[in-house]
Amino acid sequence: MSEVHFRVTQQVVTDLTRCLIDRGAKNYIEDHYTVTIEGSTPTTAVITVQYTDKPSPHELRVQVEQERDQLRADNERLRGIINEVHGWAVCGAIAAPDDMAQNLPRICEITAPPAVPASKEYDHARPQGKCNCVGLCAQRGLASDEASRECRLVYPPEDKL
Repeated sequence: MSEVHFRVTQQVVTDLTRCLIDRGAKNYIEDHYTVTIEGSTPTTAVITVQYTDKPSPHELRVQVEQERDQLRADNERLRGIINEVHGWAVCGAIAAPDDMAQNLPRICEITAPPAVPASKEYDHARPQGKCNCVGLCAQRGLASDEASRECRLVYPPEDKL
């Protein structure tokens, strides 16, 4: 590269970097130009100027696509939970209480968040797939087995009915 070519290139890069700063861009700027080269039809070219320590447009797109895919998967999982719990609710109208009580561990498993922070309502963070409703269950007539963290319905003693 000749000295003149280098200085011209350096000036173009300096000017483009100044545009990046002047526009307040966080990552990059992109400008589209319609160019006609002698003897050809007009074509559009794009110039992208980006900071080297920031994500590129492609990297940002990949990140957003991954987030989108995760949200779609979460949405599908939640639809499955809604459908399953809805099926149990519909069956509740015709099922015996003992039959419905058998579903409580599964309901706890699929409806509890992946981890529940310690609070007054919950004893401690629940491992994935296990019920963590020790205090809450007791308030609602349920008992929780400490070892398995699975809830079960507790009926009052016969003499209290």
